Amino acid sequence: MKKTLFIILILCKVLSVNAQGLNASGNFLQDVNGKPVVSNNTVEIEGNPYFPEEWAAGSIKLKNGATVTYNALRLNTATGALEFLRDDQTFVVTNAFDEFTIFSTTFRKGFPAVDSQTNNTFYEVLYDGKVKLLCYKNAVMYEEKPYNSATKTKKFLHNTSYYILKADGTMAKAKKDKKAILAILNDKTAQIEEYLKKGKIKEWSDVSNTLAYYEKL
Repeated sequence: MKKTLFIILILCKVLSVNAQGLNASGNFLQDVNGKPVVSNNTVEIEGNPYFPEEWAAGSIKLKNGATVTYNALRLNTATGALEFLRDDQTFVVTNAFDEFTIFSTTFRKGFPAVDSQTNNTFYEVLYDGKVKLLCYKNAVMYEEKPYNSATKTKKFLHNTSYYILKADGTMAKAKKDKKAILAILNDKTAQIEEYLKKGKIKEWSDVSNTLAYYEKL
């Protein structure tokens, strides 16, 4: 009797574990692969490193071409990890993927290493042609000690860097500046300079429009 009861308990445990990877139809979910995120709730930190700041629907594009959707997705810009929420617990996506989208914002990796980034670094793709305008988002934690205070406060400092992936495969740091853009697109300097006489570069959308014009030349 005891042996039978023991076997029943073991079977129940196995079924309970397997059920975590099943959907309502009983099909195994390949899109829930992830590892739990350990949170240190004892440390008080101002702000957060996430994009977006709140969970949002999104999707990832797997290396085999399949697309997996999530109801709650966010990028941890401090660690570079993509996280999802399931049953009120945070997980890191462990599937092999090169691209993901949150809202209408697409992130991609596989670009040449530059500065402190590697080819595994995800960039927001602002312009996606033969040349590309890329945005790197990064959050760094730092400690701040207010004047006449013995207490240190931890905060996240958000950094944003922009790059243009040139047609020759090299990465160039970009600025919202006419001279900087002309220096990067130096094989068509005269045409780009004439184009920019029509309007100044004030927004990154202006840089994207300039790249679109450059590709038509």
